[in-house]
Amino acid sequence: MTGVKDMSRLISRLKHRQFGAFVTLLYFNDQVYREVRADGHPVVMICGRDIVDSLRQHGYGDVGAVQAWLDSGFPVPGA
Repeated sequence: MTGVKDMSRLISRLKHRQFGAFVTLLYFNDQVYREVRADGHPVVMICGRDIVDSLRQHGYGDVGAVQAWLDSGFPVPGA
């Protein structure tokens, strides 16, 4: 779970007219989401579920499909 302390670190480093992206394979607790939105911070929050949903929407619905996509699109140098 990603909590308030983690998000506060990102927000404290944003300068005027900058925005942040917080990507986690975990999830954001409800308090984090509510506070970021209520305070109007320019932060995009992407959690593990968002990543899985996006992969599925693009036809990568299982581990094999994701692995094949990664292997073909991002080959390991020298392999």
